[in-house]
Amino acid sequence: MRGIVLGNVKYSDNSNVVTIFMEQDGLQSFIAHRGKGRNRLHAVIFNTPCSIVDVEYISRPGKQIQYFKEIKIAHPLNSIISSPQKTIIAMFIAEVMKHALKGERDNRELFQFICQSILHLDSEDVDTDDFTPMFLIKMLSYLGYDLKYYDDNSPLTDTTQKTNLLRKVVDIYRQHIPAFPEPKSLEMMAILNS
Repeated sequence: MRGIVLGNVKYSDNSNVVTIFMEQDGLQSFIAHRGKGRNRLHAVIFNTPCSIVDVEYISRPGKQIQYFKEIKIAHPLNSIISSPQKTIIAMFIAEVMKHALKGERDNRELFQFICQSILHLDSEDVDTDDFTPMFLIKMLSYLGYDLKYYDDNSPLTDTTQKTNLLRKVVDIYRQHIPAFPEPKSLEMMAILNS
């Protein structure tokens, strides 16, 4: 089953809790052990924001944390790993998704849109200036909100304009999605746009 890695936090001295948006099961948390060998590959996967993975696990309904049987990279993200600008963008959208996708289950159109967007960000022909606001606005439509705040034919060229639009879109998320916090990585995006 495919999934998208949205973040991980330290759980103990030798393990992390990894949040993955699963194609069928929505947001799931997994225990991931740190270490050598195969676990080292896992560290690369979990520390690359928006990694697209194939996951095999036994679902434990009612349990907050799941356990992997197998996890591997479905699509290597070479450009996102090597470009600091793209890494920051991926970190930001992963943080937004971690909060925005709660309650989303078996929404294959949404999952497909996110996968295609991540692969587009990883491509050489992506317009990184417009990618983030466009992604967030389009994702809102997949979440059931039809907002037309952005003209596809008008590229953003002014730094202040880019940052203000991004803040406005985040404010829309905060207004419509319960308990949606201001993303910590928003300031990194503001620096990136400066």
